[in-house]
Amino acid sequence: MKKRFTMWGLVAMLSLLVMALVGCGNDAGKGGTKTVRLGGTSAVTASIDPAKDWEGWYTVRFGVAETLFKLDKTLSPVPWLATKGEQVSGTTWKITLNDKAVFSNGTKVTPEKVIASLKRAGEKNSRAKVLKEANYSVEGNSIIVQTKEPQASFIHDLTDPYAAIIDVEGTKDFDKSPIGTGPFVVTSFEPNKKAVLAKNAKYWDGAVKSEQVEFVNIADFNTLALAAQNGEVDIALAMSPQSAESAAKSDKLTIAKT
Repeated sequence: MKKRFTMWGLVAMLSLLVMALVGCGNDAGKGGTKTVRLGGTSAVTASIDPAKDWEGWYTVRFGVAETLFKLDKTLSPVPWLATKGEQVSGTTWKITLNDKAVFSNGTKVTPEKVIASLKRAGEKNSRAKVLKEANYSVEGNSIIVQTKEPQASFIHDLTDPYAAIIDVEGTKDFDKSPIGTGPFVVTSFEPNKKAVLAKNAKYWDGAVKSEQVEFVNIADFNTLALAAQNGEVDIALAMSPQSAESAAKSDKLTIAKT
């Protein structure tokens, strides 16, 4: 099997990787466990608390948490944990939740849980001002969000990883193991070094084919290219153009550019 060697732009890398992993099921590692190994010069950050700074990009990329909506290939928002988003008035939005969605701890995703997560993001992330200033209420399996001012891009705002939904009450360590709804759960996390994730046995949106995923920080582009060529990683993230051009000469590697 050809190993996958990827060079993605930042947005594409962080947005699309999780979808690739869900259907991946790559080479079996030691003991027969299907492990996908990913390396990059910034593959692991200091925290995976989605409400912190830009850390939510990693929370979503790792497959730990998901947002109410996500962007498709045309950059249009489509439902993820939600099934519908309606603008009721200039400042009022009705977000209907997917009734199947559950957190990795088995707890159902309810409107109250979603509101708690969005409020937390609004309090902790300066980019989530719209969430901080909004008023929230519950209507059946929907949340009603009233923004302070008209916000035509509100559904797009909910695709930002800072709005990844986590079980605030059920999470004990927001930095290292937030409880989300994604296909993977954290088994170990070393800040700025390595993250190991196992498949979420309670995943609500289909089978997770990879049993384990490992992300590891690698010192520089040359070492990363060598790790891919030697089989130490299955996927090399965000290579430099020079390293990717060199790696393209190998018949063991596949280059994907976006």
